[in-house]
Amino acid sequence: MTACLPPSIIKRRGLHRLAGLLAGLLGCLPGQCLAQPTVPGAYCVGQSAATVCAIVRAPAGAGASGGGFAAFYLAHHSQLQAVPYGSGGKGSQAGQTLINLEQMDCLTFVENLLALYLTQHMLAEHVHHMRDAEILERYKYVLDHIRYDRGVNCRWEDRLFYFTQAMEQLRQYGLVQDVAALNGEPYHKPISYMSTHRARYPGVQDWQRVVHYEQQLSVARRFYYPHQVYERYAELAQTGDIIAFASTQAGLDISHLGFVERDAETGGLRLTHSSSLAGRLVVGQDLCSYLGNRTGIEGFFVYRLTYP
Repeated sequence: MTACLPPSIIKRRGLHRLAGLLAGLLGCLPGQCLAQPTVPGAYCVGQSAATVCAIVRAPAGAGASGGGFAAFYLAHHSQLQAVPYGSGGKGSQAGQTLINLEQMDCLTFVENLLALYLTQHMLAEHVHHMRDAEILERYKYVLDHIRYDRGVNCRWEDRLFYFTQAMEQLRQYGLVQDVAALNGEPYHKPISYMSTHRARYPGVQDWQRVVHYEQQLSVARRFYYPHQVYERYAELAQTGDIIAFASTQAGLDISHLGFVERDAETGGLRLTHSSSLAGRLVVGQDLCSYLGNRTGIEGFFVYRLTYP
């Protein structure tokens, strides 16, 4: 599979289309999908490929088919607790999809966990008849549709750098729900951080495209929870919710993100996130305390995986 899909595929939207394309790939005869245990267009770090395959092959009862994303999250997030914090993308080139489960920042932690769940669920019973390289190919395909504009990864500008932009694409696919749209507040903020800090993005060449994305995001209909309405979200919170903290910095949508977990005993909300301060994944941090002690945030966005 090439990194750049034809326009006829690029234009297709919706989860049914994403799942349908994956189902088409499952129809490849043995030996026709990939002849070598590598994936064209992927940049795999260390043993990340083996980790992806092991998690996707995990018993369904401990993952996606056994209780949705919440069950998958509880079964697997703690397995990654020892993974150090970092972007881990050194050496990858434009057009390559980074697959790195040996080092993750807050964004790649969320992206990878979502991609692992979706890959496992979509492959379902087929997974036990597939080679590792075939599983990795499907994983890359799903990850591309989380990270890149319409799933196309050809150059740096294809990356969905703004997290709320990436979530809007997943919402259009039918993959996530904007929880704050239920009882939160409208979010109005001009987005321009990338175009006003161009030196921080040396790989980007097409700044007209970036500015276009920013203009779209600035007028998009979005919702969030300001600090003072925290209890509105607490009433609706579910384990596995994606939480992204709205930044006070000019032009920027979010500054950090992770997953929410509801404590089975106390009912309180906890945060699991890859922390630069801790240098690793932090599991079960009290969400209220985190919000109270963190500066530079004015509230939070919440997205919930709705597939299947």
